[in-house]
Amino acid sequence: MVIQAWQIILITIIAFIKAVDMYGTQVLAFNSIIFGALTGLVLGDPYTGLVVGGTVQLMSLGVAALDGSSVPDYPTATI
Repeated sequence: MVIQAWQIILITIIAFIKAVDMYGTQVLAFNSIIFGALTGLVLGDPYTGLVVGGTVQLMSLGVAALDGSSVPDYPTATI
């Protein structure tokens, strides 16, 4: 599969929306499933995007920032 230039631009816009939402309203901030589905739709395989997003969402369950540690950025890993 060859990734086209327009797909790269759309994925970059999705990552930008995630970054802006992280420091703004936080409507979609830590929902990896939505970002996986959006990325999958852009790349033409929404099923794989949902599987990857669900797997990463499952990894993020129960993770808390304690004693100054930081939580990994799971949605960016999904994208």
